[in-house]
Amino acid sequence: MKEGKKEGKRKYLSKEKRGSSGESSESGKFRIVVDEETQLEEFFREMTREIFTPAAAAKLISVATGRRIDEKKIKRIEQPEITIEFNVEVDLLLQIGNELLHIEIEEEYDETLPERMYECYYAIYEKYGKEPIQVVLFIGEAKPPPDTFKSGPLTLKYRVIDVKKEMPELYQKIKSLLQ
Repeated sequence: MKEGKKEGKRKYLSKEKRGSSGESSESGKFRIVVDEETQLEEFFREMTREIFTPAAAAKLISVATGRRIDEKKIKRIEQPEITIEFNVEVDLLLQIGNELLHIEIEEEYDETLPERMYECYYAIYEKYGKEPIQVVLFIGEAKPPPDTFKSGPLTLKYRVIDVKKEMPELYQKIKSLLQ
C-alpha cells in the first residue's frame, strides 16, 4: 500500500489497487484510502445538503439580494469543483518593489478590453498572489477605451491614459516608431 504524502499536519489521498479477494492486484479495482482532510470535506458537503434545502437557499437569496425566488426553481449543482486554466498575454508586466504594474497598449477603441483586463487581473493574481496595478496606454486618435469592467456586483477599475493628451512626448516617440 502506498502511504499518503504528509506535509505538516496534512495527509493526502493515496490509492491502492486491490483484487476481489482484497489482496493487491494489477487487475483489481482502485480503492481510495480516505484521510482526515477528505473526511472533513465530505462532512461539509453533507452538511450543506442538510442545511441548504431549496427553501433555505430561497431565503438566503432573498436576504442577500432582496429578490424573491421560487424554491422550486433552485437546483443544486453536485460537486461543483471548478478548475480554470487559461493563458493570457500581457503587453508589459513590471515589478516595482513589492507591487506589480500591468500595462496594456491600445491603438483603437476595443469593447472587449474590459473583459480582457479582468482576465489579466485574475491571471496575474493567481500566478503571483498580488493584485496588479493596471494601466492602459491609449495611443490612438479616436475615443479611448472604457476604464471599468462590470459584471453583476463585480467591478474592476483600471487607469486609461490617453497618451496623446496626457503624455505628448511619449506619444510623439511612439508615433515616430510606428511610421
